Amino acid sequence: MTNPNRLLYELEGAQGQRFSPYVWRTKMLLAHLGIDYQSQGVGFTDIAQAAGGGFKTVPILCEAEVCVSDSWAIAETIIDKTDGALFGGPAGRSFARFLHDWSSLGMLGPILRLNAVTIWQDQAPKDQDYFRTSREKRFGKTLEELCPDPLADLKSLSRVMRPLDSALGGQPFFGGQAPVYADYLLFGNVQFARCTGPHDILSQNPSLEAWFERCLNLHGQLGRSEPSYTERHAQ
Repeated sequence: MTNPNRLLYELEGAQGQRFSPYVWRTKMLLAHLGIDYQSQGVGFTDIAQAAGGGFKTVPILCEAEVCVSDSWAIAETIIDKTDGALFGGPAGRSFARFLHDWSSLGMLGPILRLNAVTIWQDQAPKDQDYFRTSREKRFGKTLEELCPDPLADLKSLSRVMRPLDSALGGQPFFGGQAPVYADYLLFGNVQFARCTGPHDILSQNPSLEAWFERCLNLHGQLGRSEPSYTERHAQ
C-alpha cells in the first residue's frame, strides 16, 4: 500500500523505467522495514524543482514536509530510528560506508561508461541534452568514446568485483543469512547495470551472480518489478 504522506522522488526514463542505483538502495531499505511510500518519477532536468526545489540528486524522501536527499543520509536517518540492526552493528555501518564510497568509482563509474549511450537513448528528449552534456563534461569524451571495447571493460569490472564474490564465502548475503544495508547498497549498483544496458556484468563471478538473484527475489520480487534493459527492448 502506498502512503501519500511519504513521497519518494526517483529518476524516471522515457518509458517510465526506474534505474537509479541510489534510489534502488533506498527502495530495498524501505521494503525491508515495511515502510510504505508513494513514488514520484522525475527526469534529470526535473530534479532541481522536485520537493519544493533546492535538491541536486535523487533519491529525495519527504514526510511531514521534511525532505532528506542522498541515499546514505536517508539510510542513516531511517535505520537510526530503528534499533540500527540493519547496518549490522558499528562495524557493519563502517563496512557499508566503505562500500558506498568505493563503489562510486569501482563499480558505478565503469557501469556508467559501459551503458552511457543506452542510458542517453532511454531518456526523454528534454533530458537527453542534459545527460550528454553533463557526462561528456565529466569524462572529457563523447558518450560514444567512453567504451570503445566493451569486452575489455567487462573483464576489468569482473576483476574489480572478484573480492565481493569471495567475500560471500558460501553465505547467501553479505550480512550472513539475512541481508543488511550493505547488500542493498551493492544491489543498487548491479540493478543499475541490469536496467540500463545489455551487458551481463556478473557472469565471471558466480557467487555474486547467485547473490543478485536472491536479492531480486526479496520483498515480493521487488527488484524484478522493474524490467531489465534486455526485457524492455525485447517487447
